[in-house]
Amino acid sequence: MDETRGTSEVTAKVEARLLSTFFSGLLEQRCCRWLLMTHDRMQSDEFLLTQEFLAMMLGVRRTGVTAAAGALQRAGLVRYKRGKVTIIDRRGLIRRSCECYGVSKKEFDRLLDDRATRKVRSS
Repeated sequence: MDETRGTSEVTAKVEARLLSTFFSGLLEQRCCRWLLMTHDRMQSDEFLLTQEFLAMMLGVRRTGVTAAAGALQRAGLVRYKRGKVTIIDRRGLIRRSCECYGVSKKEFDRLLDDRATRKVRSS
């Protein structure tokens, strides 16, 4: 009985660790996508963005964003300090984000182009 319980505890710990790794990887990808989409709309590689606000936009706890931002910073992709983000390696962020960033960007660009075209026609 003790052996079975011990095996179950080890299995539960391994499963929890795998799930944690999986979801933290997803959160990191989502952070990359959000940072890229924000960067697309800014005129600078540096912009104001608190981890609290990013957590709210992603629907996660701030501690998760802190961990993801730390991983991105250690990888040399961004610099994050006191609510200020500096994009250092945009291509690296793109590689680390999920493929949905490219789809979202393409659609957003199309919508903006449609809006600009309509505005020109009405002038």
